[in-house]
Amino acid sequence: CIGVVAILIGYFKQIDESLIINLFNDSSKGKTTACMLAASISYRPRFGQNTLMSTWNNTENYLMGLLSNNYGMLTVLDEASLIKSKDISTLLYTLASGTEKGRMDSTAQLKETRVWNTCILSTGESALEEISNQNSGLKVRSLEYCDIGWTKDASH
Repeated sequence: CIGVVAILIGYFKQIDESLIINLFNDSSKGKTTACMLAASISYRPRFGQNTLMSTWNNTENYLMGLLSNNYGMLTVLDEASLIKSKDISTLLYTLASGTEKGRMDSTAQLKETRVWNTCILSTGESALEEISNQNSGLKVRSLEYCDIGWTKDASH
């Protein structure tokens, strides 16, 4: 369903925001496997270059580039434990807004901002809400699912 949600969000372009879904549970419970299954609806799920599957161990600017011009392709950000910030509220709002922060170039002209309209699927061992300011606005922009065992163990 999550893989299809990304496609629907991209299809209905009048939806200006993206949806963030975070799956969190203990290690080896199948979160990444579930993400790969969801992504497989649209593309070959793999980590590396030229893919929409990455980790949270990236700069904010990289994440904006990863999402840029993405209209309906599920983006996976694995392992939220790699986030070093103590408060990612601004980043979550930006990801959900579907547009990056405005910038100016070296000649003081407005740079074109990158935009997207999709679903961002995250994994981790704890809630993203724990490292945010817990505003109610974030709660409607991100869904968190806890303690779902997607697989029995790592070998499964």
